Amino acid sequence: MLGAGIPLLSDRLAIRGVAIATGVILVITLAARAAHEALVKSRNLAARLRWWHWLWFLVLASGLVFRVRDIEAIQEAPLDLWAAGRIGLVGLVAMVLLGRLASRTTHWDATLVRGFPAGVCLYGLISLISTLWSLYPMWTLYKSVEYLIDVALLAAVVTVVRNVDEIKSLFDWTWLLCGLLLITVWLGVLVRPDVAAVKGIGLIGVEIQGIFPWINSNGVGELAAILLVIAATRLLFRNEHRSPYWLACLVALATLVFAQSRSAITGGLLGLVVVLVFERRLQLLALVGIAGAALLLLTNAGVVLQQAFMRGQSPDLFYSLSGRVSWWVSAWDVVRENPFWGIGGYAGRFAVLGPLGVTEASSVHNAWIEILVGVGLIGFLPFVSTFLGIWSNLLRRRNTGSTPSTARELQSEAVGIFALLSFRSIFSDEFIWHPPLLFFLVLGYAELLRRGRPEGVHALQPLADAWGEIGGVPAGLNRPRGDPGPGP
Repeated sequence: MLGAGIPLLSDRLAIRGVAIATGVILVITLAARAAHEALVKSRNLAARLRWWHWLWFLVLASGLVFRVRDIEAIQEAPLDLWAAGRIGLVGLVAMVLLGRLASRTTHWDATLVRGFPAGVCLYGLISLISTLWSLYPMWTLYKSVEYLIDVALLAAVVTVVRNVDEIKSLFDWTWLLCGLLLITVWLGVLVRPDVAAVKGIGLIGVEIQGIFPWINSNGVGELAAILLVIAATRLLFRNEHRSPYWLACLVALATLVFAQSRSAITGGLLGLVVVLVFERRLQLLALVGIAGAALLLLTNAGVVLQQAFMRGQSPDLFYSLSGRVSWWVSAWDVVRENPFWGIGGYAGRFAVLGPLGVTEASSVHNAWIEILVGVGLIGFLPFVSTFLGIWSNLLRRRNTGSTPSTARELQSEAVGIFALLSFRSIFSDEFIWHPPLLFFLVLGYAELLRRGRPEGVHALQPLADAWGEIGGVPAGLNRPRGDPGPGP
């Protein structure tokens, strides 16, 4: 096909036709091979779903956007139908968690003051207290309570998870939900291409976005980058049943191209590089690097790449990061005026964007500046300490035996996703914005690594029990394999 297409390279329509035809053939072939395997995996996942999986879904559903409101609309009518639905879902999650705590079924409150969950809980509490001096108290109050409910769910999951299989089920559940969201994007492109596919943008002339629920192009790109990192990571660990992951890679790559999200593409590539380095696949990394360098040096791929990244913008707009730099400069002025206490959690859109005439953006599109604007240094320091602690735990190599284990695979996935999220935090506020499920998934796994739980597939005893001696034999080590013993 490549040889037949060479004489047609001067015709852009022919290039697009060959590319589309090749992509369709690959998708149909992989989909046919992956259908049975995907069905089996879905059934296995469905059998492992627990109550906390459904709460995880409700939190995700509560964060979906079905309409976009500007600052004036929020101030005039804070509670509309969609906002009421969001509050209802979050409230349902809170009631379930409080019910399990009151009935002594799940003691998740103790986890809030330990390890990494304590760091994000402290940030949420500081944001809640900042309601007292917030520029927009009701907004700060609601967003802070919403975030603390997310933290409580994280604490509950960390409390009840006992073994690697349960942790993996939450990873699989999260990736499945991300994949379903990506399907809604492509369904929107098929049903309403006039709305979902914005024309006249960039080198390829189209930029896709989700319409129901509404997901901007950067969000679409992030979903695709996440699935690309996960699918590529699992291909490193699997020698069979690989068709679903090859299909996910192909769909994710196509979505990245049509979303034209520069930060998502860069973050996805960074995540893949970090995974390869972490897994010491240096030969593969070197091979890809050499092939990429040869492509840039021997062809005009560098020019095409530059044009694609410019996305039809002027140099001034490109280097201002689509206007974000001016937002950050204004936000920094606000930080200098209130360095220690901030102006109130999540109030940056009102103090920074409102005066600039930016009415529809929800934040300043930078998690770290958003934290400083909202809660100042008193909220920034515990959060950045938690962030660095997560990296420290994820990058620590652990002995999982002579062969790759499920725990090791999940650790690699968490490393790749956290590298992607860390880069994206420069352009988004996912760390502190509801629902922070991807961040909390990585944080929860890092906390379980810190506690030493996911070293094996079978349930592990609490530290105090595992090292307490009964008759000279460490408790738990003389139990049958798989016996969890007395849990906390």
